[in-house]
Amino acid sequence: MSQDTPIIINPTLSTEARSFKNIDEVVHQDALQALAGIVGRIYQRIPELDGGEHPSSFSKTRTHETIAVFGQRGAGKSTFLLTAMDLLANGKHPFTGNQDIFHKIQPLGVIDPTMLGNNEHILLTILQRIVACVEDMRQKQSFPGHGLGEDRAYEAWRDELLGLAKGLKIIGEGEDSGKPREFCWDDAQFYLDQHLEATQHGGALEAKFHAFVQQSAKLINKEAFVLALDDVDIKPSTGWHVLEVIRKYLTTPRLMVLLSGDSNLYSLLIRKEQNKAFALQELNQLPEGLRDSYQRDIAALLPSLEEQYLQKIFNPLNQIELPSLGYYLARKKQISIVRGAGRDTDSFSDFIEQLCTQKLYLFRADQRQQVQALLSGLPIRSIIRILEVAYQEEGPHKLDLFKLASVFSTAVHRMGFSLPELENIGSKPALHDLVRNLYRAGVFRQGVHLEADQTDEKHNTALLTLGGLYAEAVGQKPGYALQYMLRAALPQQIFINYFPTRFDELFDYLQTARDQADMHVSRRITGAVRSEIGTNRPMWAGTLQVYSESKRNEASQLFRVLYPEQSAKDKNSDVPQARDVELQNFARITGPSGLQKNLKIKRYVNTVGSLQESIESWHKKCVTLPFVTLLDQGSAYPCASIYHLLGCLSDLVSSQELRQTFDTLSHLRTYPTLRSRDQGREDSHREPPKKKTKPETEAEEVDIINRELFNDWPGIKENFLVLLQTWQAKWETVELKYYPSLYARIANRLFYTLLSIEETLQGKNVYPGTYIHRSLAAFFNAVLVEEALAQGTNKALDPRNPVTSDATLIRNMARAGLLQDAQILGDNAPHISQLEQFAPEMRDITVSKDQMGDDYQEGAPNLPLFQLTFSCPLWGLFLYPPYGNLDQILSSFSLFNQHVLQVQKDCPSGWYTDVLCVSYKGEVQFPNLYTPLQSVPIVRGD
Repeated sequence: MSQDTPIIINPTLSTEARSFKNIDEVVHQDALQALAGIVGRIYQRIPELDGGEHPSSFSKTRTHETIAVFGQRGAGKSTFLLTAMDLLANGKHPFTGNQDIFHKIQPLGVIDPTMLGNNEHILLTILQRIVACVEDMRQKQSFPGHGLGEDRAYEAWRDELLGLAKGLKIIGEGEDSGKPREFCWDDAQFYLDQHLEATQHGGALEAKFHAFVQQSAKLINKEAFVLALDDVDIKPSTGWHVLEVIRKYLTTPRLMVLLSGDSNLYSLLIRKEQNKAFALQELNQLPEGLRDSYQRDIAALLPSLEEQYLQKIFNPLNQIELPSLGYYLARKKQISIVRGAGRDTDSFSDFIEQLCTQKLYLFRADQRQQVQALLSGLPIRSIIRILEVAYQEEGPHKLDLFKLASVFSTAVHRMGFSLPELENIGSKPALHDLVRNLYRAGVFRQGVHLEADQTDEKHNTALLTLGGLYAEAVGQKPGYALQYMLRAALPQQIFINYFPTRFDELFDYLQTARDQADMHVSRRITGAVRSEIGTNRPMWAGTLQVYSESKRNEASQLFRVLYPEQSAKDKNSDVPQARDVELQNFARITGPSGLQKNLKIKRYVNTVGSLQESIESWHKKCVTLPFVTLLDQGSAYPCASIYHLLGCLSDLVSSQELRQTFDTLSHLRTYPTLRSRDQGREDSHREPPKKKTKPETEAEEVDIINRELFNDWPGIKENFLVLLQTWQAKWETVELKYYPSLYARIANRLFYTLLSIEETLQGKNVYPGTYIHRSLAAFFNAVLVEEALAQGTNKALDPRNPVTSDATLIRNMARAGLLQDAQILGDNAPHISQLEQFAPEMRDITVSKDQMGDDYQEGAPNLPLFQLTFSCPLWGLFLYPPYGNLDQILSSFSLFNQHVLQVQKDCPSGWYTDVLCVSYKGEVQFPNLYTPLQSVPIVRGD
């Protein structure tokens, strides 16, 4: 067959099994051509195999020339057989149009043995088809040639038929095989006659059947019949009966049998019957030693018996495979799909392209190839259903994904979803259901990205459907992308790395099933990961433990622990021998400008609570956002984490009332860790239990400080609220068109960058300000790199992560065309010229223009997720401000300045930097919260 002959699929005509008159409408054109070749070869062997004019069971060569049409369920076997029968009925070669031998072959149609009754015999059904064919020809015209139309020829043929039928009756063919044959035992002679006649007719049945087939063919001036048996494999009792009839009687080349089915099901059927034949179910009645020996012998023998039986029935030379559509695509076969009622067509590749890029939002070439491999590997019936659903609308770009879910309803149900549940897929509880069902299906470890890449292919269609629905949900509500990261993707990383056998325990603790603020989920993530390490390490899995002041460690005592050399000068002090806390000296940060004297700092350190007291501007509402107080087996300690800021980000995006949301998020809550949740407070909104009038734990004290200060806090600065509202409005106008795999990969990259930060900086004096900046840089880079990769764009981004330096992220922003020249800031550049002392671990926060080189790219990038997340006004409160003189600031690129430039697009120049400015003890202004956060010491591990 020429490769130029296209395959044309008309979804409106292909939904049911039917015959196609046009070859180009047949999917399995190669199989049709193979069938024509096999039929021709068998026809040529008729003189060799037939046994002459009067065949007998003694002289005839027994041959099995059954033509096997193999294919999985839904592969199009029924359509293939119906089409083949119709094309053969034309008496011409299906492709060349030549008569050749095909006008001498009479089709008998397709028989479905599974529709026969229990007492109907397939051999009788075949005889009925032959008889009907001969009788029909006799009714239409006299039998042609050599006087065969004379009544005596017809009568002789009828006599042969009666003799054949009698043989069938005597040997019990056609009776219920499970019902014993009844004989009259009163007359011995009659009993003997019954058995003698049965033996005579049974032994000659095969020969008589062959003679009848030959005589029938000659009566209608044909050389052979061709018959198709469909769906033989799906009903074991009928299937075995058909195979045995083929083995015993259908051994003449003048009756060509097409037998369709799944080769694996035939193997199972034969194995089952052979087990039954050897009565394996009765082995328990044998002595133990003999039973074991018998089982071993049979187990070794059965595979060979199965193979030989299959080869006897299904001649390897007569086997035809009906492959998937992917087979033809791999051979560069042109496949077209008819659109609507006309003859306009789309190529199958174009269909996949439109489906991926315009509906599923899969833009990378490898993702499109993955989808094409999945869909083209499905049974033809499933593909037709998908095309039917797609072209009921305007095409794949308008495909109703809920209808696609109905096509794959079995796989979706197997995954644990009902179709009505999918209508609410854009809710927070739906993410919990997704995680739970992925876990129960055994694919949670690698399945949160929802890509159809599972080795167990039964899940792939469900994953693709779910991925499309979640992509659609994010497109309608962009903030859902952040919820997907926090409630599904990040918990997956936590589960894999720390709780691989405690799924239910972990997710019960995270409470992702509740429709509550994402900040609560993010704080519980910290409570989960810290439960594995307690207070043994300051940094752990994206969290940083900081020091908490208590009644036993007041400021003076803490001072002596941190600064024993200075404390020794105080005659009333005792120098402790051990330190469990280390500090980057707050006085050193402010020292070069002489601010220490002006501030009159009595306490060189802060706790989260005292920092709130020391900050007198509205920023005291913000300083607690990165923190949570954890209650672990009676002890309490605060921790900082990027997780909390991401939870805050998500809640702000979806907030209906920003001021109220911000006020709520600013409360420093107390949560029990995972291992002590039964011992602590489950509800973080309730006050802690008290046995005395004064709080006994640091967790309780911090909560009380929050509540006491809350009513006296100045309101959120109106300009900052305006910036938040402007930023939030952008989310409502942007449609994020990405598959959920993007959000899973962002979480994956972020999590492992945080682990790298921990591994690199563990043991060093990394304080909350530095740690939050490093974590934010990790988050921004994860979003930027993964979004660019998801778009399939060739931006040559650096795949490394910004662990100890911002340089990688800044260069990636440059290569993506996202950098803006800092000269735009002019005199409004955020800096304090007197503060020239950099923090040692933050020296690489800037990249000069000379260092940038060819990385700097001009352009208008379309990376909406990165631009939306990076431009959140919240980040300016925590990023490291580039201390130094104005010339240094304007001649280099820093993360802080780039963020400021993004936000200032929506406000007057200098407005945003004024909003960020923090008033500390009323005596000094800091550019943002970074420096005050550096005054909170970390707890060093053992």
